Amino acid sequence: MSIDAFLTVPGHLYDSEGRHLQDLAKGKKVLEIGTHLGRSAVAMAATAFHVTTIDHYRGDAQIGAPSLEEAMQNIRSSGLAGSITQVVADWTKWIAGPVDLQAYDMLFYDGAHTFPIYEKHFLDLCDDFTGLIAVHDCYKQDPDMVLVTQSIEEFAKRTGRKINKPVHGTSIAWFDSL
Repeated sequence: MSIDAFLTVPGHLYDSEGRHLQDLAKGKKVLEIGTHLGRSAVAMAATAFHVTTIDHYRGDAQIGAPSLEEAMQNIRSSGLAGSITQVVADWTKWIAGPVDLQAYDMLFYDGAHTFPIYEKHFLDLCDDFTGLIAVHDCYKQDPDMVLVTQSIEEFAKRTGRKINKPVHGTSIAWFDSL
């Protein structure tokens, strides 16, 4: 098992973001929303207790549909498959079921960043979550990502939780555990 295994997995996550996720996920049970090709799941699995990752593998308006088989192969090739559970489902339906978010120490959102505001929908479910919450693609100068930043700022105002803004070389904002 290598801490660098994620570097061989394609995806839209900078190396510095993978390293940052490894720091945030260390020793935690992580729920990731948005697997794509598995890059962030593999990064976190290198330091996390366990990662559960969910994706419907139909893509969205920003990226084409990732291949479930390619994601599975990337995870297997990383040597970290035993630390990652893949769930194939629409997270908005899956999470509305009998899922106990408190069973996780960290939630990482990197799903669709388009209308309807998925980050806002996700964060609306997190009001009572006491673990670490991280969201990808925050505070970018890209006009397509403005909704991401607006969503986390609304969450901070509503809950009183402090936003940890992205560190240099990343676009991951997070809220520490309570």
